[in-house]
Amino acid sequence: MSKEQSLKKMISKRMFWIFLIITFFTAVVLWLFLNVFFERNVYKKVYDQSVANIYRTIRNSHKKSILDDITRVKESSFYIKEISIYDPNLLPLYSWKGLKDNEKFVFKEVLDTSFPQEISMAGGIRSYYSVCHIMTDNGQEEKYFIKIELDFSFLDNLRILLTLFFFGAVIAVSIIITFAMNKTVNKAIKPFSILSSNMQEFAKTKVYVVQPGIESSQVKEINMLVQTYNEMANELSANIQELRAINEELENSYSETQSTNEKLEKIINLGIDLSNAVIVSDREFLKKVLSLSKELVPQADYGYVYLIEDGEWVFIDALGHNVDDLNDLSLKKENIPDFQKILLLENKEFINEKTVSQNTLQTYLRVKKPCGQAMVIKLAVGSNDAGGLCLEISRHKNIKFSRDASKVLETLASFASAFLTMQRFSSMQNEFQRQIIISMVSILEIYDNYTKGHSDSVANCSLKIGARLGLTQKQMKDLYWSGLLHDIGKILVSPDIVNKPGRLTIQEYEAIKKHPVYGYEVLNKSDQLKDVAVYIKHHHERWDGNGYPDGLKEEGIPLISRIIAIADSWDAMRTDRSYRKGLSTSQAIKEMGENSGKQFDPEILEVFLRMMSEE
Repeated sequence: MSKEQSLKKMISKRMFWIFLIITFFTAVVLWLFLNVFFERNVYKKVYDQSVANIYRTIRNSHKKSILDDITRVKESSFYIKEISIYDPNLLPLYSWKGLKDNEKFVFKEVLDTSFPQEISMAGGIRSYYSVCHIMTDNGQEEKYFIKIELDFSFLDNLRILLTLFFFGAVIAVSIIITFAMNKTVNKAIKPFSILSSNMQEFAKTKVYVVQPGIESSQVKEINMLVQTYNEMANELSANIQELRAINEELENSYSETQSTNEKLEKIINLGIDLSNAVIVSDREFLKKVLSLSKELVPQADYGYVYLIEDGEWVFIDALGHNVDDLNDLSLKKENIPDFQKILLLENKEFINEKTVSQNTLQTYLRVKKPCGQAMVIKLAVGSNDAGGLCLEISRHKNIKFSRDASKVLETLASFASAFLTMQRFSSMQNEFQRQIIISMVSILEIYDNYTKGHSDSVANCSLKIGARLGLTQKQMKDLYWSGLLHDIGKILVSPDIVNKPGRLTIQEYEAIKKHPVYGYEVLNKSDQLKDVAVYIKHHHERWDGNGYPDGLKEEGIPLISRIIAIADSWDAMRTDRSYRKGLSTSQAIKEMGENSGKQFDPEILEVFLRMMSEE
């Protein structure tokens, strides 16, 4: 017999015994599972349904009809074999069987319980004994004993069949797996001899490394592999130790890199907020800067960020301190110590003690937690001091800021300074834009006598409605400018029509109806006013779709346009015209209400009218 055949025979024999043991234990587990499943699920469900039905029937029955009701229940169930009822003296009320002595004893034991108890089982028949209450003709309940016999023969046979089926399935699967494994072994044996010879060559060339853990075997080829591995392991042990040391260094480097990447990601996210400087507020951004500073400099226990506004030292946010208490001190700019860019303090508070009163200093020291080391970074807008960022280590800790802490704070401070610079520039730009728009409105007021003061009234009234509706900051901004400029298109309408003292003709009315479109065409050329242009174009649309210029209806009309339509109509009703006097508040409210769901959005109008009634 060849070495390959001998190895095949040995492995096949071992596999046979392994799978035989696995098959046996699998079959035992399946048998136990089926028994538990049937007892806890199938039998219990049948029992619960049958007993519940019997008890429900008895509970709803009377003594005179109990025999018929019980008979009906027994005939309606496949599993109920017999129901017997006995009086307190154990004499049969409904039964064809007498009681055995052991059954009489059981009834005495269960006298005080209402739950059936199983005490006997034979040939698939299970008996349950309990107490029941039967209603008499005079409406009173009498206590009786009940014996229920359930026939589980069908379920027992089903359980046996399923057990045999699963046993057969396990055996079949085991045979198939054994056959497949034998084929796999037959294919794998031959390369073993080749691998053995190759390993000897690999030991010489040091090209191949076998993983450790191979044990000695009765098979010669495997012993040869072990011997070859040992020779290689002795030669490579030194290299392995060196590789482990290098691996530890790489792991430490990876951890540091990962930590750096996480910090970088958070700084990048802060940069994204920086790009949205027009949307994000100073306070919101600086709070993020302070929180991120504390996160990126783990040595810090607390800190704060502040701005210099109108010569006042204004605390924006604080960690570990109460920011309201700090602001209550009303500190001035001169109370801030003079420093260039970064200041490191040892067991000293960041305040110019020479410029504050003793009482203020004592209050400052009381509301602030004492620090052992503090690091302050200046925030600047151009060449002007704008504020500062401070991190502090508790005086109770014997640690210092790391060498990287100042670099992190300088980076975050540069972000904050850039943000404040952009905010200041944006404010200047917005103010410039505002002045231009106000100038345009002033030109319109000169052009149109009625418009004087009307644009301001519509804009301010629209803002009140928007506040009640909870609009966003951007929506409120667009709402204001839309209200201020809603009639700007009238500049392109003939002044004779705009300022006509009497009612307009049909042709004149058609001409003046073009002013929303004229306003849209003028303002749409500005990137900053494109949205406002759309809202102005549709401020004469009606909720019922009968407005102009596009005949939009309901929620197809922009929200801001719907708000302006209400504010515009209200001011028009209340204003004196050459051909009529302005309406009173009550008259205007009545007329506006009559147009709810017709000219105006009913929900917005309801908010507006409620607002008017409160003023």
